[in-house]
Amino acid sequence: VSMSFGATEGSWGASLESAFTGSGMTYLAATGDWGTQVSWPAVSAKVLAVGGTTLSYSGSGPRSEVAWASTGGGISLYTA
Repeated sequence: VSMSFGATEGSWGASLESAFTGSGMTYLAATGDWGTQVSWPAVSAKVLAVGGTTLSYSGSGPRSEVAWASTGGGISLYTA
């Protein structure tokens, strides 16, 4: 399941962990564009957090991928 939405994390996030327990499912969430601010659901221990990148390809030759400078991520105040 790919999720490209987010909210500022809070203590309320723990009550929603059961949403990410589907058998055989992998959950991916965008980390947001807020620098070191943590975003839910990417902060969940049951979700793979994914930052943004820019892909470049001209149709021939090498491809390149560069991570966005301001992609989100950081240390959670609520999730170990």
